[in-house]
Amino acid sequence: MYTNITIDIGTCVYDCPDGYFINSVLSTCDNCASGCESCTNAAVGSCLTCFENFFLHDGACLEVCIPPKASDIFFWKCLVSCSPGLYLQGSTNMCRTCNPICTTCTSATICTSCKKGYILQIEECKEKCDEHYYPDRSDNLCKLCHAECLDCKGPLNSDCLNCSAGRYFSVGICRTDCPSGTFKNDTANNCDYCNTECSTCIGAETYECLTCPQGMNLNLTIDNSTCVSKCPLTSYELNGKCKPCPSNCLTCTSNAVDKCGSCDSGFFLELKSALGGTC
Repeated sequence: MYTNITIDIGTCVYDCPDGYFINSVLSTCDNCASGCESCTNAAVGSCLTCFENFFLHDGACLEVCIPPKASDIFFWKCLVSCSPGLYLQGSTNMCRTCNPICTTCTSATICTSCKKGYILQIEECKEKCDEHYYPDRSDNLCKLCHAECLDCKGPLNSDCLNCSAGRYFSVGICRTDCPSGTFKNDTANNCDYCNTECSTCIGAETYECLTCPQGMNLNLTIDNSTCVSKCPLTSYELNGKCKPCPSNCLTCTSNAVDKCGSCDSGFFLELKSALGGTC
């Protein structure tokens, strides 16, 4: 410690103030170079620390760093690259602050990695991935689903969780057509199971069958399409379907007018052969 040291205004002090250094020969406080908060002597390149808004570079305090060095406002030094959480603004050669949820970035709006609790989708940090993307935690990126998927858990079409428009989800895969025993649910974009009474169908109800299991017959009416073990009155079985009998027939073996087995009320059967007659 030097005692009775003077500065250029003639005051004696125990320590030199900021911006001065101790001249041990003259016992004076002499000025550091411009911008220096502390220094070892008055020569350029002898700065140890800089005043606010100055950047330390090779012992000098600069208002702006000289490219290719960047002006880092975190350490207030001229560095080869900006500190994490900062990006280089090319027009000013200044390191600027990233978005608070970005770990690294290339501009105020373009993130390249994210802080904990966020995931990077393209150039933005998000709490969760958007539709058509899935989270890959190995590199903390949102990656595109297969084109057939609306949402997914991986990149394959077998990783779909639900499907894009015009496709239907069935056993982990999005399809354009549903497999046998299921029907297209356009509301949920799923292949839903037919009623157990139907082989194929257009809906989940018993009256929405298209084809029937072996031993059953498809009975078509104006409003319904059901599977029955025996065709009802006024119809006959042909190739697994119930077909309407001719007019006035209660039972029949074909749609020929002379194949009635019995008649509606008010009509009488006139036998034509062993296979039936007319009403």
